[in-house]
Amino acid sequence: MKRGQVSLFIILGILVIVMIVFLFMNSPYFNKPFEEKVDPVVQPLYDQYKDCMEDAGGRAIYAIEHSGGYATEAEFSNDFGIAYYYYLGENHLPTKTNIEKELAAFIEYDITQNCGSVENDLNFDEVEQTGNVKAKARIDGDFVIFDITLPIQAKKGDLTYNFQQFNNIKRASYLNILYNAASEITQEQMKHEEICVNCIHDIALTNDVYVEMNQIEEDTMFILEYIDERTNETVEEFYFVNKYELAEPLE
Repeated sequence: MKRGQVSLFIILGILVIVMIVFLFMNSPYFNKPFEEKVDPVVQPLYDQYKDCMEDAGGRAIYAIEHSGGYATEAEFSNDFGIAYYYYLGENHLPTKTNIEKELAAFIEYDITQNCGSVENDLNFDEVEQTGNVKAKARIDGDFVIFDITLPIQAKKGDLTYNFQQFNNIKRASYLNILYNAASEITQEQMKHEEICVNCIHDIALTNDVYVEMNQIEEDTMFILEYIDERTNETVEEFYFVNKYELAEPLE
């Protein structure tokens, strides 16, 4: 076998190995969050914290949806703290990744305020938080999923128990659909100077959402609603505002 052929086989072998490693690292099994094994003695305590975090996740989704995607007031927002997505020809739409970071920031704050200590009615001598809370959030289909680290130490008699991972906390949500509709409306708006009502109507139909527009002083506030077809009730809403050039008054 010629030296050139050997070199070619070596290169092909390396490429195959690289491809296998790449596929493995990007597989759902490799990226699946670590599930902590909790001692049965502290399982009820662990569950109390997790229940509190699930409630915090619901509050995080609600806050983000009603502010236009931000845990704190956006740089471009109106007097009510709702973010501008279109501002006099400029696109200020946050990415989905940014919204996931804002969800994580909000739930970290909420957990610090509300879940730092749960009621110790399980006969532990001492329960304390031993580190800061850290969270990651991802919008995945019809769910928002949180992976949370909150170091907890519990003592009972001479025994000490530690746990900290609260992964795969799922909250059913239509945030993904609502954000996609808001994104499409904003991207379409960049092609027009005025509100394209027909465009918004088509986007609403495509995403199966209802779009309400309200004039607030010089702004147009958008409320995107996901409506339960069985009850005809709004189950989730998403807010943002746009500012358009005012038409010159006729003389």
